Amino acid sequence: MAQTTTSEGTTTTKLDLSDPPAYLNGSIAKEKSTIYHSEEKQSFLGQDDALNAAKSYKMVIANQCWSSNYKVFVSQDSFEKFKTFKKTKKEKKSNEITIPLQSEGVGIPLFKVKAHCWFGFLTFYKCVPSVDKSAFDIAKDKFEFCKVKKHTHVGYDSFVFEFTPDPENRSSDFTLTLFSSGVFPINDYEYNGKRYRWVDESRCGGVTKQVARKFAFTHTVLQSNQPSMLDNWDGKNHSLDKQKGNPLLDGLLKKRFKWGTKKIKEEYYGENDNTQLSETVATCLKLGYAMLQTESLHNNNACEVNQESILSVNLDVLVLVCVATVLKRKKDIVEQANIAAAAAAAFKTCASVCS
Repeated sequence: MAQTTTSEGTTTTKLDLSDPPAYLNGSIAKEKSTIYHSEEKQSFLGQDDALNAAKSYKMVIANQCWSSNYKVFVSQDSFEKFKTFKKTKKEKKSNEITIPLQSEGVGIPLFKVKAHCWFGFLTFYKCVPSVDKSAFDIAKDKFEFCKVKKHTHVGYDSFVFEFTPDPENRSSDFTLTLFSSGVFPINDYEYNGKRYRWVDESRCGGVTKQVARKFAFTHTVLQSNQPSMLDNWDGKNHSLDKQKGNPLLDGLLKKRFKWGTKKIKEEYYGENDNTQLSETVATCLKLGYAMLQTESLHNNNACEVNQESILSVNLDVLVLVCVATVLKRKKDIVEQANIAAAAAAAFKTCASVCS
């Protein structure tokens, strides 16, 4: 960071691009210290009031047609630009406009995400601008950022995230474990020494509201004295020690079939950090996609970097996106199973009528 004094005598702080960059729109900095992301880790909370006044991200986690894979974009506008750029890729005149934008991280995906049926769960590929200033090519302009493995236990699932933030500096690798309750509407994890929870609010609201949406989650910061599934975690393995008393883990098999366990309780929430993940029901003519909204307190700012650029996203937010995408994938699997079951039942009914 460098401080400069203006002619009016005021002092401003200028962040270089090794710091977590910007929400504010503007021209993208010409000098970039890295094409991967900003490596300085910031806490999700405790940013300056000036930063809290900045714009928030509304990211898009889009389903790919005829597959279980995803693409993640920093905004709806970025999503639309990417689709337009693909259609006009072979037009020379169009490339004169799109290539400079893509080389600055605008109109390209933040992540390409591959879903696995048998081995692993998800693999996140972080997209980067083309090094040679050519048109963005999603097949080569990316690197493996995170692998997620799922482990099934009685009453809960655990997801182990293996992060590789910088493939040229493997000492920066780290892991994160998410514990997802199969009984209560909570998903707990620890990151940078703090405990967080995604509360599943899909069943909140009236019937009309529930029918109109596929799912909804709210992100919250747990207080040190709040019960958490993490209380029974040794910080290393993907399983929890159920011998240690915990109301969130005791008697899970019995509670699974007990009415009201999915009901939202005030005690599940900690400190609100203004982050939501939701998806509405898609029509037959439109692919579904989830919206992940994060407030500015998740991402520090550098005024030189455009919020519409993937270069504006720091490591904290990248981690948040990966965890949110796993929750979406879980919901999509349930939906796909329900569709398959309904189709099988319809086929069986049709066969019995025709016989």
